[in-house]
Amino acid sequence: MAGTYLGKRKIFNVAIGGIYQLNATWHLNNNGTAYQPMQHFAVESFLDMPLNTQKGSAISAYIGYFNTNYGSNYLCYNGIMNPANGTLLNATNSLTGNKTGNEKGKFLPDVFSTLAKYDKLNGLYMHTINIGVHYLINGQQAKISLDLQNRPVYVVENNTINNNGRLNTLTMQYQLFF
Repeated sequence: MAGTYLGKRKIFNVAIGGIYQLNATWHLNNNGTAYQPMQHFAVESFLDMPLNTQKGSAISAYIGYFNTNYGSNYLCYNGIMNPANGTLLNATNSLTGNKTGNEKGKFLPDVFSTLAKYDKLNGLYMHTINIGVHYLINGQQAKISLDLQNRPVYVVENNTINNNGRLNTLTMQYQLFF
């Protein structure tokens, strides 16, 4: 799903939300089944504004704080859900059907950071940093992305989890939007 209007709209949005559910998760312990509550809280903001309409430049920014707690030692990655929308590819929504011949590709840089604290890491923080660039083809019908991620590495030494430096991952992808 497209994450920006590429400056075609002026949007500023702020959202705050949360959820609490008693006995939402469970695990087995020495006494049998133990239940724990699920507690989530989030504050997020999205900005999409044109910078220079003649050049077609825009700013698209998203920032959020998410505190997701499913209970002790429960690890769940909350990521993008299935973006399928049931549309069919045809001449009006395909790459060739929409192309008028005078569109130029656009570059969209991005910076992403996650700071997390997991019970299993005994107080150590998991801080990842991503820096990337996307080349948008024909609006957002297709894109080529290059992403560099820097993340910590942990090792277990004498039953203690220790930080063992950082590693990088370089990812390149091609994506089609229908």
